Amino acid sequence: KSKLTTTILAKDVRFYGLWLMLFFNTTAGIALIAVAAPMAKDVIQIDEGAAIAFVGLMGLFNGLGRLAWSSISDKIGRWKTFTSFFLIGAFCFLLLTQTTNVLAFEVLVFLIISCYGGAFATMPAFIKDIYGADHLGAVFGYVLTAWAAAALGAGRAWGAQPPALAHPGRADLAQRGVAGHLRGRGVVPHRLAGRTRRLDQRRHLRVVGSTQRDAAAP
Repeated sequence: KSKLTTTILAKDVRFYGLWLMLFFNTTAGIALIAVAAPMAKDVIQIDEGAAIAFVGLMGLFNGLGRLAWSSISDKIGRWKTFTSFFLIGAFCFLLLTQTTNVLAFEVLVFLIISCYGGAFATMPAFIKDIYGADHLGAVFGYVLTAWAAAALGAGRAWGAQPPALAHPGRADLAQRGVAGHLRGRGVVPHRLAGRTRRLDQRRHLRVVGSTQRDAAAP
């Protein structure tokens, strides 16, 4: 059983890749949740009661996304799952700038929120695939600091804006959302995958070299 210390983890680029994916995913999700009700009232012209119910349904799809996406990731793999989050999220954020249809608007928001919940639910399995079950709890605890940082950062970002900008327009929200998906769900997973493959190749070469030396020994 290998020992994974904090010092070793702090030097592992894969840990920072996981941290950034959760950070950007959480930031995008919180940003949408924060403005969902006022944006819905402005875009699809629903009343206060309907807006509250809409936000409640977002919580439901957050939970359903955790169940569905974690199961999907078991079948297609973590890399493909996080890439799917990027594609779906970026596409939905862009479409939100164009639609005024009530059903379309709600479906797009629910899809984004399902990815938000799904990424959080898939992260433990992602960590297990990379570091093993023995280190899952410790590494996940460190990665969870990204959730706290995203909540603090997103809150300060929205709170620091003037009142007129407290609820950004759809175009501004889409721009931020797509940018977050590009950084956290598109670029980071591919770089992390490449890093993991290189480390696996080095491990394989060390094992082969050790086997050859043992075979050559008298």
